[in-house]
Amino acid sequence: MNLSDVSQTAILTLVCRVVASEKKNPVFFDPMAVLCLERLISVSSVEEKKLIIKWKKMYEGMQARDARARIGIYSIGWILTPRH
Repeated sequence: MNLSDVSQTAILTLVCRVVASEKKNPVFFDPMAVLCLERLISVSSVEEKKLIIKWKKMYEGMQARDARARIGIYSIGWILTPRH
């Protein structure tokens, strides 16, 4: 796959939902997000798997405040800004 910026943002949103769902006392639980991420990783290239897993580990280690700091607010709405 050749992931566009829009695709990367969608995957990052999915990763954040999975991380939130896997917390000890989750505010919400989204089993479909977990399943989707597992399936996405299974069909991704080695390079893309590494990137997705890196994002997941990064967000797993963040507190909510730190995760929100990675989100930019623009006039067009919320845009997640993944860091490579």
